[in-house]
Amino acid sequence: MTRFFFLILLFIFHLSCSFDTKTGIWNEKKGKNQKNYRYSDSLKDIFPNKNLFKQDILPNEIKNISLSPILSNLKWEETYLNNNNKYPNFNFKNSFEEKKISKKITRKKINKNILYKNDKIFYHDEKGSIYIYSLTQNGVIFKYNFYKNKIKKFKIKLEFLLKDNLLFVADNLGYVYCFDYQKKILLWAKNYKIPFFSNIKIKNNIIFLVNENNDFLALKSSSGDLIWDFDTDKNLLQTNFKNNLAIEQDNIYLLNNNGSLYSLKLNNAQLNWILSFKEIIGGESSNLFYAFPLIINSEDLLVSTNKSISLYNRQTATMKWKIDIALKIQPIFSKDFIFLFSDENFITCVNSNNGKILWSRDFFALLRERFDNSKSDKIGEIIDLKIADNKIFLFTNNSNVIQMDPFTSKIISVNNISSKITSNPLFLNESFYFLDKKNRFIEIN
Repeated sequence: MTRFFFLILLFIFHLSCSFDTKTGIWNEKKGKNQKNYRYSDSLKDIFPNKNLFKQDILPNEIKNISLSPILSNLKWEETYLNNNNKYPNFNFKNSFEEKKISKKITRKKINKNILYKNDKIFYHDEKGSIYIYSLTQNGVIFKYNFYKNKIKKFKIKLEFLLKDNLLFVADNLGYVYCFDYQKKILLWAKNYKIPFFSNIKIKNNIIFLVNENNDFLALKSSSGDLIWDFDTDKNLLQTNFKNNLAIEQDNIYLLNNNGSLYSLKLNNAQLNWILSFKEIIGGESSNLFYAFPLIINSEDLLVSTNKSISLYNRQTATMKWKIDIALKIQPIFSKDFIFLFSDENFITCVNSNNGKILWSRDFFALLRERFDNSKSDKIGEIIDLKIADNKIFLFTNNSNVIQMDPFTSKIISVNNISSKITSNPLFLNESFYFLDKKNRFIEIN
């Protein structure tokens, strides 16, 4: 019996070593063109405090700080709008006229992330079919499916982005391909065998993406051939958080689903620095990690997890400030302001320069102050946050859009949309667009 337990322990130890072959803790394995480094020597740990912020703070007079200028957005070429994942202060007409611009476009389930360019909306369904919808022609002008019939039996999840007239696609089967949607031809396709599990970025004719093993790949945009790969530390448990990428100048930043944040040189994968945001529970590192997309603002890098939000100098990895707060949705970074919505349903305004909380309000308490309880209870759960027309826009799962004053924290208006919002709202040309539950495109202006 003793020998049996000894063999079991030996087997577990062997597995543990095998799982860590890509962290650099157990060996010095490196990817193509990867800088030789010791993971344990480079890692800095950032452990969140257990006392999470949830406090009502009334706004004082706000001086000498401002929002980003209002910009008219004309395209939405990737999931988080651009390479630095930072949404602008969108231009919005604010008449709240609702217009149904399409009939039901498909019976299949559509991914919530939709793209837009040159009057065309790009979306895909769970069978891997990509659709191009023309707003001027008011209909689907093209449909493409890369997959054979036997593969279509699986639920296919795509990540895609637009560049010029090209559509770059990665999926949960390990394929990545490039499609020219103007010429309607497949230019190339590669099968890297391991499902991809990140958003996609492109710069300098290089495609960047991460697979579910947390292997970081850089591919030639002209062929899909590998330029370099970089092994990051694995997470033994899959979370809902996909590996997230952001780019600024000649550096790329990866926050993986193991809670590690990497800064690398774009062209050769040279390691700049690593931070860890993994929480320590009971003296051991937790595999349960969730975060929101990285946001870059010039020299600042905003990291927001389900436990904290913190601002770093992206060049040096020096932390400028940190607030322990449990977030519910992606924050908004608008010049001197950062807007947060927490798990405790507090909406909080932070001075991005110093981390000072300018105001923090119990959102549903604000609603109850303005409406009776029966009406405020029907507002729904907050699912998205944007800045438009110098106002905070909060979207709910009951298709209410609440506008707030970013300086006073007062609720300006509550607008109910008759069509249920089921996709990410796209702010375009003084309007915003979304898909409703009947798979119709809706315009609000």
